[in-house]
Amino acid sequence: MPKKRNDKSKIGTILYLNRTAAGLTQEQLAEKIRKTKCMVSKYENGHVCPPMHTIVEMARACGVAPGTFAKQIAEMLEEDEDDN
Repeated sequence: MPKKRNDKSKIGTILYLNRTAAGLTQEQLAEKIRKTKCMVSKYENGHVCPPMHTIVEMARACGVAPGTFAKQIAEMLEEDEDDN
């Protein structure tokens, strides 16, 4: 049975997908949001949940409206709830 992802990991997946779609490396995104590459990696891997203001900064840096970013996260969380 596949391991169920936690909410931090789901948020990290959305962060990763948007960053790569924007053509940014972790280092480039880190510079744009004034964080370290290591911290961006921790966000994407679900080790640390970024605060809301950082999620907004990441969305904008990726060229995504913060509302769209939030909707993507909500949809992913709902998908997993529907699977239960």
